[in-house]
Amino acid sequence: MALPQTPALTTDCVIFDPVGRVLLIRRKHEPSAGRHALPGGFVKIGETVEAACRREVREEAGVEVSELTLVGVYSDLKRDPRGHIVSVAYATQLPSDALPRAGSDATSVEWVDTRQITLGFDHARILADAKAKVAKRLGDDLESHDGACGRVSGQESIPIRPVFFGDARRRRARESGLNGGSACGLLLPLSFD
Repeated sequence: MALPQTPALTTDCVIFDPVGRVLLIRRKHEPSAGRHALPGGFVKIGETVEAACRREVREEAGVEVSELTLVGVYSDLKRDPRGHIVSVAYATQLPSDALPRAGSDATSVEWVDTRQITLGFDHARILADAKAKVAKRLGDDLESHDGACGRVSGQESIPIRPVFFGDARRRRARESGLNGGSACGLLLPLSFD
């Protein structure tokens, strides 16, 4: 039996550092050439989505990621100008001293403060969803304040709810040697269970 014609499958990865910056590439090729984007790309035949995510991050940003947490599946028919492309997005965290380097499809790679950035595709939505999952996971131990860290824009502007750590998280961060002040960011490993 012949397989039906189906959408292409891709994966994207939101990579945070401990202070809330996100690792972004600048795309080398169209669509969105020259714009910031999340590392990611097409899943190959015989490859799991998770393996594809790790491979794309390694190829585009020059870093290894191990633990991946599912952010969501993105299937809007207009999310990619090349056609019907579905993306499975993950989030992970790397230390601030990770040394990314631009690879195959990137002109550059950098840690970016998410206060005001423009992203290709629907990556602003994916980033907002990843931040919301982190905020939900932290729950009662945080206070959120609209506008303190700005907005992310892509196809549309999406307000990002910055994470301010409550006293318990701030104390644990200081005890572990991390900056536990009241600042936007993420101080805990990403695990949304």
